[in-house]
Amino acid sequence: AAVPTGRVLAAIGLTGFADTLPWSTPCPVCQAGRLSLYQDTAAGSVWCHCPACRTAGSVVDLFAAVRSSTVAEAAERLCEAVGVGPPSDRSAAALRSARDARRAADRLWRA
Repeated sequence: AAVPTGRVLAAIGLTGFADTLPWSTPCPVCQAGRLSLYQDTAAGSVWCHCPACRTAGSVVDLFAAVRSSTVAEAAERLCEAVGVGPPSDRSAAALRSARDARRAADRLWRA
C-alpha cells in the first residue's frame, strides 16, 4: 500500500499538508523560494518544484536534496522514517527511470 503523502512530507520536515494538491510551502532546500507540490498522474505520485533553487522531482528526490544524499540512500532512509520495508530493486529502478524522464523533459524545455 502507498504511504500517505502527509506522512512522507512530515518525514522530510514539512508540516501542514491537508491532503489536497496542489500545495505550496517554504522550500526546505533553499529556504528562499516556495516549493509547490502537484499530483503526477503519469508516475502515480507527487511531483515537487521550487523555481528559486530549481529543485524538482519526486518526494524521494526532494528528500535526497534536503539530506544531501543519493536517491537510493534517500529511498532507504525515507522508508525507515515512515515505517515501511526497504525499497525493492524494482522500485528503485522505477524511481531512477522516472527521474531520468523528468530530466530529459527538463532539458527539452530549456533547449
